[in-house]
Amino acid sequence: MKNTQNNSEQLTKLAEDLVHERIKGTRKGLPNEPNYRHSFRVREMVRDCHLGLEKDDDLFIAALLHDIMEDGSVSFEELAKMGFTKRTIELVRLCSHDMSIEDKTERWIGMIARLMGTKNDDAWRIKLADLADNLAQSAGLSLENRMFMIEVKAPLLLRLAHVQNSAYYMLKDEMEKQKTELAKTREAQEDNGQTLKRLAEHRKAPTQCHLWKKEQVTNDDLYFVGFDILYTFYDDGHLSRRLIKCKECGQLYFKEFYEEIDWADGDDPQYVTCIPVSDEPEAWLISKTSIMDILRFQPCLRSDWPKGGIKTTYWVGRNKENQQ
Repeated sequence: MKNTQNNSEQLTKLAEDLVHERIKGTRKGLPNEPNYRHSFRVREMVRDCHLGLEKDDDLFIAALLHDIMEDGSVSFEELAKMGFTKRTIELVRLCSHDMSIEDKTERWIGMIARLMGTKNDDAWRIKLADLADNLAQSAGLSLENRMFMIEVKAPLLLRLAHVQNSAYYMLKDEMEKQKTELAKTREAQEDNGQTLKRLAEHRKAPTQCHLWKKEQVTNDDLYFVGFDILYTFYDDGHLSRRLIKCKECGQLYFKEFYEEIDWADGDDPQYVTCIPVSDEPEAWLISKTSIMDILRFQPCLRSDWPKGGIKTTYWVGRNKENQQ
């Protein structure tokens, strides 16, 4: 049964509040973009694609709630108790991953299989709009994940979609746009790669920094001496990359925090790398490197806290002959 005029506004407000309150964090690679805004954009895209003469509040609310189970930890049973219609909940279910499946790609494939099995035009409309908005904000992803979304997910979804509605062409247009942007990114990364190689090969010691002058640095020096965060390049909770400034001497550092997840014992190994930099553009370039390539930049201040071990802080490359 569809929403009546009497309760549609109430349920819409409830859905808006639920998304705003329960979907936390920011978009990957976009630290200033709250996650919940994606849900609102998808709803607006679905509204724009709606060809009916009357509002379809069940559909619009489902578009708004399409991530509420995965990212907001709200169950379908809870949605039912809140008063959302069976049709809204079914649309949300069709557009949601099965979180009991550990592998993310397998979850996505399972969801697409459900969509293909039901041939529900409205669910396809939501999912096509969902991916179109994700593509539009894919620049913050790693190159590998962005390529997978642009070159695998989007073409596959377009191929499998049994309808070619306005949402279909919206996704197709965004995919073509992102292909062009991806080609530019690859070209720029090739240029950046040469620049990064030169940066890694010609490093200068941070002689002005009081930490460099100490014969032996300690954990307290790195964790309690005090740094100002000037900019966050990336932060997903387990990996963060920032530009920081020492409060005592003013030295700039590119700081990477990396945490491996220990699913068995919960004893997550943690690693911190602080690379002295001269300015923000240099830090931005280093932020584009892989976790392993970060280790090429020396000298750097490291803090290792392996599983079952003790935390140690030390300089790497301090005694290189080519340092000035």
